[in-house]
Amino acid sequence: MILNDKNGKKINPSTAEGLAAIATSVCNGCVPATLSDTVDLVHTGYIQPRLLAGNIKVTDVNDNVSTLAFELKEISLFRVKRVWSTGTTANMGIVIVY
Repeated sequence: MILNDKNGKKINPSTAEGLAAIATSVCNGCVPATLSDTVDLVHTGYIQPRLLAGNIKVTDVNDNVSTLAFELKEISLFRVKRVWSTGTTANMGIVIVY
């Protein structure tokens, strides 16, 4: 199967080059989340706890604040702009996929 990347270039997902192209088409990067009750993230994105499961308090891009239970390596279905330190029990190893 041949796919097109975000620029319309044809890629073959059965090759290492093709898999790398798919990854960069899906997201621009993955960085550790900085937990703060007052400061927004540098990059809005999807959150994923990599080291601990538990509750993560977030502000989404529409300014809704919620606390959600996450399993280990589960990824959010919505983009967030803040990960709170207060109210977050899965407070180690959270990453932002943007």
